[in-house]
Amino acid sequence: MSTSLPLISVIVPAYNAEAFISETLESVLAQTYRNIEVLVVNDGSQDRTAAIVHVFAQRDSRIRLFQQSNQGVAAARNLAIQNARVSTLRRLMPMTSGFLKN
Repeated sequence: MSTSLPLISVIVPAYNAEAFISETLESVLAQTYRNIEVLVVNDGSQDRTAAIVHVFAQRDSRIRLFQQSNQGVAAARNLAIQNARVSTLRRLMPMTSGFLKN
């Protein structure tokens, strides 16, 4: 990870995102800009969202998982912002198709 480039925080609020959270995280990690932290907030999901993100976080230290009871997307974003290591933030919603390209 290059320290000469600014660290960018990518915020990913997730609620019952089991079907597409893996694709979302793989898309973020495939970006050519490498100096990132990915803050995923599991907003009280009733599916395997947290477990899937946990596996990703064990493999890549740039991913951090936060959990809260279901409080909505705004509260999830706020939790991520409070825990971001930098002031430059990028938001990303889990999606079903590949939106981000390298």
